[in-house]
Amino acid sequence: EYVTRLHVETQFDSSFSNAVLKVALGMAMDGARRARVDLSLKDPDGKSVPIRPASVRLSPRTPEAIVSIPVNQPEKWDCEHPRQYTLEAVVKVSGSTTQTLIKRFGVRQVEVRGNQVFVNGDPVKLHGGCRHDVHPTYGRSATPALDAKDVRLLKNANFNFVRTSHY
Repeated sequence: EYVTRLHVETQFDSSFSNAVLKVALGMAMDGARRARVDLSLKDPDGKSVPIRPASVRLSPRTPEAIVSIPVNQPEKWDCEHPRQYTLEAVVKVSGSTTQTLIKRFGVRQVEVRGNQVFVNGDPVKLHGGCRHDVHPTYGRSATPALDAKDVRLLKNANFNFVRTSHY
């Protein structure tokens, strides 16, 4: 028995003050009759956030579930303040813990309206460009160290998006 899917999506209300976490769970039951996944949430400072529902029951007939968990006044993620929440999912089969998963995520809502991008309701001006794997000595054979250097240079140039080439 093991988790095959743990996905978190966030959606704000119209005033961008409260959010709903949509947690999608999937599990390979491998003969187990039922399983329970206990969920716990911590804010960016590591403090526990009470959630409901706090557990999800799965079975061979329903090996997947999506639960909606309301979160009041969450700390929003944005590129200047990358606040991350931590979701812990503890899988229990026949009373024993079989797996523990940790998922870190930012509470944010990204939308495209027309030709404008919005993060948490605020418009974002995109500054970026195209990137090619190219080096004067190595040609198109980039190394992880060169890629890391490129990322630092792009961040220093205030890029907030990069369109990568595909070869």
